Amino acid sequence: MAGAGTPSLRHQRISLLETCLRFAHAPSQEICFADGFRKQVDLAVAVKVASFAALFRIVLATGESNALAQMLAAVSVVTMVLGNLAALNQTNLKRMLAYSGIAHTGYLLIPLVLTLPEGRGQQQALAGSLFYLAGYMVTTLGGFIALSAIRQGDRDCETLDGIKGLGRKRPLVALALTLSMLSLAGIPLTVGFMGKLMIFSDAITYGYLYLVIIAIVTSMISIYYYLRPVIALYFHESQESSEPVESAWGLHLAMTITSLAIVFFGLRPEFVVNLSKRAVEAIGS
Repeated sequence: MAGAGTPSLRHQRISLLETCLRFAHAPSQEICFADGFRKQVDLAVAVKVASFAALFRIVLATGESNALAQMLAAVSVVTMVLGNLAALNQTNLKRMLAYSGIAHTGYLLIPLVLTLPEGRGQQQALAGSLFYLAGYMVTTLGGFIALSAIRQGDRDCETLDGIKGLGRKRPLVALALTLSMLSLAGIPLTVGFMGKLMIFSDAITYGYLYLVIIAIVTSMISIYYYLRPVIALYFHESQESSEPVESAWGLHLAMTITSLAIVFFGLRPEFVVNLSKRAVEAIGS
């Protein structure tokens, strides 16, 4: 491997930093530009996946590097803290999901921090990051689909006030949104919980207890704002006089698939875990 001062390694470090910052910034782009469902999904999920794939390959190519591990750890802490604090008081649900996506970037970076000091040996940690990314994709997609399916009269319902009481008017849509919120919060029996459990367990194993403590504290903060939509759905009366508009059957099918995936892979994660391990082995070979 090239020495610490060679142009090759310096170029890798610069590329890693640029990709990492682009990865962390991807959710915030959604706040400014997402004006339709497809664009929202692209920016919330597709951009994050593509950026993480690039970051993943750079980390594998870099090998052992304590300096890069420290840099990624710092970025992880900053994104976990700032993302959750920014989402804390949001009343627009899509904006809340965008800011919380920044926090999930921080959780996704933890396995990469574990990998760099030991080179390519810690494939279990990288497999955990792929599992978490897959769970985040399914959960976020389910949340955006549910929000797009909730309409009152001729307008979308994207705020906490707009979804009040919809647990009784639109029970299936409300259930899909609830499952997405619970999974993003890391509540047990969801794929989001299993993803965080794998990442936190690996971090403790490799001696990064401080990252786990920060991640747990910020996750507890996120429970507050993820449960606010659930409370609005089921424990408040609707303030809208218009009847909810039924959504297309395609949205209902997509909501059903994502909701089942959130629960099934939370209870039986082995299939996705094995796929993630094989993916890491294929990329690293």
